[in-house]
Parts: sequence; C-alpha cells; structure tokens
Amino acid sequence: MPLGVTDSTMVESILDRLGEEVTGIVSPVSLCMALTVALVRLLNPTGDNAGTSVYIASAYYKEQVQVGQALHRYLAVNCA
Repeated sequence: MPLGVTDSTMVESILDRLGEEVTGIVSPVSLCMALTVALVRLLNPTGDNAGTSVYIASAYYKEQVQVGQALHRYLAVNCA
C-alpha cells in the first residue's frame, strides 16, 4: 500500500484542513457582505450621499467611536 493511503482513502493533509478552515471563515463573511450591499441598495437605491440613511449611519458610527474612547479612558484609569 502506498504511503499516506489507508483503505483506499487518502489521509487529510494540512492543506485540506487549512482550506476547510478558510472556507469556513470566508463563506459567512461573504454572505454578510452580500447582505450589507443588498440592504444599502435597498435603503439608498440612487447612491445619493446626501440622504438621511447616510447621515444616520455616520451619526451611529461617531457615537460608537465616542463610547469606545470613553470606555478605553475609564479602563485605563480604573484598571491600571
């Protein structure tokens, strides 16, 4: 029997396992990206940057950044 073959099935190689792991990560991310693009197209079909949806998204992002910075400062002071 050739090396690496057992009962007419090949032993999984490291590349096979790595490929499965990469596919397991890329597939959900690709699906999420496709859903995001579909939602953006649905909410802003003309692609206009002056719309309300862009303003709301920008405001939400700025709020999240401010909350993250405040949390970082709190942890730096209280956990140091």
